[in-house]
Order: sequence, then structure tokens, then C-alpha cells
Amino acid sequence: MRRNTIFSFVFLALIILTAARSLADNHGRITNADVANAQSAAVQAGAAAEAAESKVTAITDQMTSTFHNSPAYLAAKAKVDTAQTAYDTIRTNAVTALHASQAYQDAITARDTAVQAVEDARASGDGSAIADAAKQAMVARSKVSSMDTTALNADSDFKEAKDALVAATAAIKTLDDNLKVTIRTDPSFVQAKAEFAAASAAAKAASDQATSLSLSKSQQDNADQLWAQSHH
Repeated sequence: MRRNTIFSFVFLALIILTAARSLADNHGRITNADVANAQSAAVQAGAAAEAAESKVTAITDQMTSTFHNSPAYLAAKAKVDTAQTAYDTIRTNAVTALHASQAYQDAITARDTAVQAVEDARASGDGSAIADAAKQAMVARSKVSSMDTTALNADSDFKEAKDALVAATAAIKTLDDNLKVTIRTDPSFVQAKAEFAAASAAAKAASDQATSLSLSKSQQDNADQLWAQSHH
């Protein structure tokens, strides 16, 4: 019974192999040269796609560089730099003056005392005392951290510098946003993008073809080997 089953599988395999070989013969045999040519074409197509992408990048970089070196953009950038310097200077001066004040020093002392109270409460092991001390420490820390913000918000020079920096930053962002639109609609960029899209599609098709041929060649070689073994 087992021999009959084995014979049936062998016979079925021979039928499949015969059909596969016949199909290959009817549609043309795949040679190593076919696979090599397909792989070479895929490499060339990939290189063409990379070149097309480089062209898109080159156009973008060139247009960006030209615009960023234009008088209008340089003037806008100078305003940002000036505004940033003024903002940093005024903020530093305001914070330095605050930190030198007696009120700030008192807040620091109160914070440090509150933090030490937490450590003392932990050492005592009294849960209620620990909770109360931790709450007081949190309030003390919050007061110190809020003093910077409060002082800066009350400083008219700082507010003016901050508003100037925000306005200058928004202005240069608008210029950069407009540049992106200009690049996207530039005829040379549009053409380069289209060429890149076509080259990418061609590269994918060539790669798929090479992969398919390589797989088919492997399957063909396996079929040939089994065919040869079955006829010895």
C-alpha cells in the first residue's frame, strides 16, 4: 500500500514536472544571461532614479541658497538676531537684579528652611509631620520659581523685547513659507519632480523584473534537476 502511495506521488510529480517543463519550453527558457541583464538593468534604473533625486535636491538647495542670501531675507534675519540679543540681554539683567534683591534672598532662605524641615520630619518618622512639611516645601519652591516669571512680566522693557522677537521670528517664518511655495511651483522643480517620479517607477519595475526572473530561473533549474533525476 505504501509503495503504491509513493508511486502515485512520484507519478504526480512527474506529471507536474512535465507540465512545468513544457510551459517553460513554450514560453522560452530563462538563461543566466537573462537574469544578469535584468539585474544590470535594475542597477542602471536605480542609478537613474538616484540621479533624478539629486537633481531635485540640487534645485531646492540652489533656490534656497539664493533666497537666503537675498537682501530681503538677510535684513529679516538681522532683525531676528538683533531682537534675540536684546531679549537675552534684558532678561539676564532683569533676572540678575531680582536674584540680588532682599525679597528673593528671603524666598530662597524660606525654601531651604522648608526643605530641611522635610528631612527633619522624615527623620522623626511622623507621617503627619512629613506631609505638612512636604506641603510647605512645595509652596516655598513654587514661590521662588514664580518670582522670575512675575518680575519679567512686570518689566516693560522685557515685554517690548519679547514682542519684537516674536514679530521678527514670525516675519522670517513667513518668508521661508513663501519660499517653499515658490520652489514647489517653479517649472524646473516641477519637471525635476516628475522626472524623479518616472525614474523611481522605472527603477521599481526593473527591480521587480530582476527579482521575478531570478526566482523563475531558480524554479526552472530545480525543475530541470528533478526532471533529470527522474529519467536516470
